[in-house]
Amino acid sequence: MRLRLSADLAALALILAATALLFGAIGWWRSTSLVPLMYFTRDAVALRHAPWYTGMLSQLGIMTWVAAATAALLGALALPAGRTRSMLATFGAITAYIALDDAFLLHEVVIPHSIGLPESGVYALYLLLTGAAALCFWRELLAHSRLLLGASIVLLGAPVVLDMLQQISPALEPWMAASKLAGLWCWAAYWLRRSLQALRETHR
Repeated sequence: MRLRLSADLAALALILAATALLFGAIGWWRSTSLVPLMYFTRDAVALRHAPWYTGMLSQLGIMTWVAAATAALLGALALPAGRTRSMLATFGAITAYIALDDAFLLHEVVIPHSIGLPESGVYALYLLLTGAAALCFWRELLAHSRLLLGASIVLLGAPVVLDMLQQISPALEPWMAASKLAGLWCWAAYWLRRSLQALRETHR
């Protein structure tokens, strides 16, 4: 009982410290850039007085990235040390970062404007890092649910390649959006199934 209480207190302290750090950073940002607080606290749709469905597919995509990252990271936390756990932790962290990137347009706005790396260079860097992780854990990746993994790569990859080549015409945009969302759902389903399968194998 005392151990559980201590763990809860530690988690609470960490949460409060992270919240204080975040709002401290926002306060510093406001003092240096004079950005109104409501730009940090209110929803973008409300700020713009836009229809409720504005950015709906983008929001669904971000939620799906987070769901996939959560599935992989929870599996990693529940498994004993080993290559499967390392794979889940690695791709869970990559997916969590991509969720942040998608939410705050890191590849499209923040990184190009802050360090001068163009969007195509950011994509190439992401591909290099993800490819290196895939080469490291290819046996574990292909051990289960290959169809979902392959579908997610194809469906997610097509819009990215066309975007890098700047070959997306207005007529293709709905299809590319559908491809991305379907690919994200396949990605999330893969990591959910992969974590569950790893846990079942561990508890046999």
